[in-house]
Amino acid sequence: MGEQENHKVIGLREDGWVTLREGEGWQRAEVGDEIVINAIGRRNEGKAELDRRDNLQLILGDSSVPASWNEALESMAKGEIAKVFTAEKELEAGGFDRRSAWYELELLSWIPRRDLMHDGTAIEYLLKDGEGWERPGRISEVHLRMELLTTDPTPREILPSIEKTLATESPNVPEMLRRSIDSLKIGSIVRIHCKASRTKELVRLFDAPLEGEVSLKMELLQFSKMEDIFGDESGVRKVLREGLGFEKPGDGSEATCQISYRKTGDATVLWSGSLTFVTGDGVTAEGVDAAVKRMKRGEKCILYLRKDRAFSDRFSRFAPPGVFSEEDLVAEIELVDFNRPPAVWTLPFDDAISAMKSRKDRGNELFKEGRYIEALDHYDRAEKCMTNCRTDLDVHQRAAVDSIRATCLVNMAACYDKLGNIKEMLAHADQAVFLEPQSVKALFRRGTAHMKLGNLQQALNDVRFAADSGAGNDPDVRRRTKEIIAKISKEEREEREKYPPKFRDMFKKKEG
Repeated sequence: MGEQENHKVIGLREDGWVTLREGEGWQRAEVGDEIVINAIGRRNEGKAELDRRDNLQLILGDSSVPASWNEALESMAKGEIAKVFTAEKELEAGGFDRRSAWYELELLSWIPRRDLMHDGTAIEYLLKDGEGWERPGRISEVHLRMELLTTDPTPREILPSIEKTLATESPNVPEMLRRSIDSLKIGSIVRIHCKASRTKELVRLFDAPLEGEVSLKMELLQFSKMEDIFGDESGVRKVLREGLGFEKPGDGSEATCQISYRKTGDATVLWSGSLTFVTGDGVTAEGVDAAVKRMKRGEKCILYLRKDRAFSDRFSRFAPPGVFSEEDLVAEIELVDFNRPPAVWTLPFDDAISAMKSRKDRGNELFKEGRYIEALDHYDRAEKCMTNCRTDLDVHQRAAVDSIRATCLVNMAACYDKLGNIKEMLAHADQAVFLEPQSVKALFRRGTAHMKLGNLQQALNDVRFAADSGAGNDPDVRRRTKEIIAKISKEEREEREKYPPKFRDMFKKKEG
């Protein structure tokens, strides 16, 4: 390594650097990568070598590396040589010859390095980049070749190389491996240096006693992504066998399935049998219902369910014998057959109205059971099934449809009230009032929403209008009216008290 003529000046600052030889390619090392360099220290323009380090291994960005070196090396390509001015205090801190004003740095190679757990207990080194651009992501089934080695300078085999197929959501897969697998491509090879605390997490994966620091070498051979049904990794499915045709049940179909359940991480089958239910009716595990709606006739899938999408809370009473409510589950489902109901908008008017009412009534049942999310879904389906899709209705038929829609919207507002989403409560009550301006229930719901949002005058207008529309003696309307008036009076009193006594009369309303 020596100084080249016709060098290119990269930085004009006093602490800058000069490129003596261009490197190859476009790739650059990143902070945290393990780099290998040659370094020669010289004094000013002298030719004598005051310090020489061949094949010096450093961590780019580490505090032990002179700051000017880090800055230069981040911008250098493989094989590039740069002449870097280095302050004396930087050299002294890093254990280099402080007499050297300049160091010639040659970037030989680097290994991408990641601190997987951000605590130094699991460091990943990328030994070989993979092919293509697609990566498994957090939810997938991967086929890996793995080997456990010692961390000696000359690594020795602890366990022979094995190939394993894993679902990344399996409890046997440690978080550090999930984070590593997430960014790999097919053919990628990594080495993960595990401290003793992380080695313990590999015991279940290898089914072998392990201790101390180990090095895990891992190659991604193949992967298949799985569908994240809810978008939060609480229900993940993988197709085991494709179904027939293209039709899927969707909501409201009578579906017949063969299904089995087991605990996550356990091969013991807890329950297996046939299940027939109406999709979207809220009569089985939420995750199972959602998965079946996506399947084709004859399709078979495996489904990983977090307990809140299985049989916990409001779904606990639907758990089969032997399946407990507070457990993450794995379900294997085969959709044997299903019957889809005809689209409501294709039915004769009387049948369509009957279907709307049926969905609304099912929503009422769910509301009474305290299952507000499922009730919302049924009201929403009832309200939308005839919206803007029937152009053949006369005035009386349209009025009948709008009446049911308004009732559904009022009931949806009640659901949002129970769920604490007052803005949605107001929005749906407002739509109901638009359809039926004289609806006492719609006005009452909208007034209640305004009150909870602090819009007291609008709230009072709505409940008074409800009273004028025929609900003057309704105890709920009378109680809510008094409550709103009391809140308004309290606000006015608090506002008056902000001012000196002589100005308070300004806020009193004139009589008459």
